[in-house]
Amino acid sequence: MMMQATTTTLNPSSLLFSPYPTCILMDSGVGGLSVLNTLLSFNVPLNIHYVADTAFMPYGSKTVTVLRSHLIELFKAFESRWGKGIPIALCCNTASVVMEQLPWASVFKPPFNLHDIITPTTNQITTLQQQYPQQAPQHLGLLATELTIQSGVYPKRLQQQQVTLAQFTGIPCPQLAASIEGQPNIPPPEQLLQTLLAPLNTLETPLDALILGCTHYQFVADIIQKQLPQIPLISQATVMAGAIATLFNIPLDPVTPTSVKPTVTIWSTGNPNAFQPLIPKFLPLQPDTIVHAF
Repeated sequence: MMMQATTTTLNPSSLLFSPYPTCILMDSGVGGLSVLNTLLSFNVPLNIHYVADTAFMPYGSKTVTVLRSHLIELFKAFESRWGKGIPIALCCNTASVVMEQLPWASVFKPPFNLHDIITPTTNQITTLQQQYPQQAPQHLGLLATELTIQSGVYPKRLQQQQVTLAQFTGIPCPQLAASIEGQPNIPPPEQLLQTLLAPLNTLETPLDALILGCTHYQFVADIIQKQLPQIPLISQATVMAGAIATLFNIPLDPVTPTSVKPTVTIWSTGNPNAFQPLIPKFLPLQPDTIVHAF
């Protein structure tokens, strides 16, 4: 007798068993993949779910109210799928501003295990000033989205941490993240950066350091450095990867990384078929990773 074939539909998350602790990395698109690349390069033993919120990007042009409401629903969906209390690493400055940094945050604190990207960045600058005061920047620059710049969160946080700056210059970069992702009808990154960075070469007081205040910008760091050859860049890909590893008490040793391999699942809230072609370019350490629909 011929057996009737049966088809079982599996949830992609059930296809991958990992003995490692779970962490969620989220970003509006490919930016957070720069953080994931860093974690992969150190073989950090984690079970990583990377969620690209492509259905709602770009974040930087959204209002705080709209974006905050959207993110809360997204984080509820994370907890519904992976359990309450799972660490959520916000590999996005705009999301970090909306969820952690604005004045209302002291009154309204969403009940999620959130880890913003701004705190480890300002902590690194604070540590530099405390340990190497002669090398600490006095004129600090920030490339970021319009919402991040307008929030003033970086100079405010640094002032709270008693970091003394003579000057702070914020450079809003509309369209840059979308340009890096190759979205249509937007000038290429080289063209945008030439316009955005030109004023920094004519400042009366030159910058001592420049924060790449969006994880997308790590992918064009070489272009930025070429246009600003004398200015050290502060990479949030490295900073955030270090913060995530510290959260799990995992040392990042560039000389002798662990021999284990993290487990990685990539999700997109938009069309996974549209996000899939970006993986080989922006996640070179795991170019064949399949993108699943979230």
